[in-house]
Amino acid sequence: MHNGTGRSIRHSLATLIAAATLWFLACPALAQETAPDPSQIDTASVNVDGRPLFRIAGTASFPAAERAANIRRNILEVASDHTVAVDSIRSIGRDGRVEIAAAQTPLLTVFPVDAMAEGAPLEEVAEAFQRRTADAITRYRNQRSSDYLATASMKAGAALVLTLALLWLALFLYRRLLAFLDQHYRRRVQDLKIESFELVRADNIWAALTGFIRFLRIATVLVVAYLGLEFVLYQFPWTHGTARTLLTLFTEPVVSIVSAFLDYLPELVFLVVLVAVSRYLLKLMQLFFRGIERGRIHIGGFEAEWAQPTYKLLRFFVVLLTVVLAYPYIPGSGSAAFQGLSILLGIMVSLGASSAVSSVVAGYAMTYRRAFSIGDVITVGEYTGTVRETRLLVTHLRTFRNEEIVLPNSLILNSPVTNLTRSAAENGLMLSATVGIGYETPWRQVEAMLKEAAARTRGLLEKPAPFVLEKALGDFAVTYELNVSIDSPAHRFYRAAELHRHVLDVFNEYGVAIMTPAYISDPDEPKLVPQERWYAAPARPPDESGNARDST
Repeated sequence: MHNGTGRSIRHSLATLIAAATLWFLACPALAQETAPDPSQIDTASVNVDGRPLFRIAGTASFPAAERAANIRRNILEVASDHTVAVDSIRSIGRDGRVEIAAAQTPLLTVFPVDAMAEGAPLEEVAEAFQRRTADAITRYRNQRSSDYLATASMKAGAALVLTLALLWLALFLYRRLLAFLDQHYRRRVQDLKIESFELVRADNIWAALTGFIRFLRIATVLVVAYLGLEFVLYQFPWTHGTARTLLTLFTEPVVSIVSAFLDYLPELVFLVVLVAVSRYLLKLMQLFFRGIERGRIHIGGFEAEWAQPTYKLLRFFVVLLTVVLAYPYIPGSGSAAFQGLSILLGIMVSLGASSAVSSVVAGYAMTYRRAFSIGDVITVGEYTGTVRETRLLVTHLRTFRNEEIVLPNSLILNSPVTNLTRSAAENGLMLSATVGIGYETPWRQVEAMLKEAAARTRGLLEKPAPFVLEKALGDFAVTYELNVSIDSPAHRFYRAAELHRHVLDVFNEYGVAIMTPAYISDPDEPKLVPQERWYAAPARPPDESGNARDST
């Protein structure tokens, strides 16, 4: 039995020790959970004559604003009663709180929640509240004395007179400034032009200048009037709160702007350095590729005509990289509005710029493919002309009829391109003339006549020599094709016309009828033009030098 009793006692002690340990460990956690956050405590400011003294806390049953109004009323009653001495203000501790009273009149009670809101011990907070209350009562009584009010009235009157004088002086000086500028400088203001294009008229420039001066005049009047009114209101205790309100309305935006600027200054310095480095890099790239374009710098396998397109492409990527690096440092870039605007712009670009992007890609593809150069004569589908200008999105062609054709680069990339200039420079550009001759005419004679017509045509290349191909053996005629070479595609239409004229002349001379395109039966007489009718009116025969006369 003794052993059972000992075990029971030991078991009870162990239980008590475990419970005490758990309570000890749980107490800090419970205290941490129940302790209110000072930032979450409802507080209100106690103001006297517009000056804040301290902030007091409130509860669910006694809100902070109502409690602050009661304390302010108690302070004003004591301040108005000059029989109550300021030295009689004292603090009395009672059951976890501190009461502050003046003689027998209670002013306020400081609770632990007030100390918690201030983040300091209760005794220190009570002492600070007592000192600020005594200073407020002393200041209240001093600012309502006859001497103080007389001095304040004189200061206010002097400030009012000075304000009116400054306003009159500002208006007078601005009026004289406008008259002086109008008399001496208005005639010197010239229209802003670029070459012959007028950007801004002189009247508009003068109106903008005078408008800016009038804006400065209004701003000066408002600032001077505000400062004068602020000074006058500050002199009297009854308007001191209004003066503080006006000062807050004016200074808070300025302080916010200055504070935001100072906080943003490191990011601004980064942006300035980033922009400076990007501009310097772009200038170096421009000088480098300009040297390649002018032949001062040579890189194996890199053509001079690639210099400017490559520079523009690299410039785009440098600018894009700069924007990407600068984006996080732009003010407001993290806001939802800025991000929404960025998404909207991205959607608009992706939906509306697909054709433009394809043209840009096509332009660079053509540049590096070296399909043509400026001045080349090319054929793109049904269009033939001289390349006048190549841009990022389009290419300008000048036709032989002096027409300007603007082709999208995407169309050129997706169409077969014939470079006539490059072909003419290598082996000459081929021209052809096709005729249909009857089977009764020997093919050797036809070839000889066609070659003779080629020999009479000017501007043809001797190598490769003109040659004739029998293209087809038709039902009624043999199709012959005369092929000649020229060195310049710019004159191919004129050479082709002259070649056709000589073909007609030669076949008429030798009495061979051209059966093109076909015929139904042999005519009674050959369809020829007699030589005596070659220069029928209004045509005129050539002069003695062999040059054709002007028919006009």
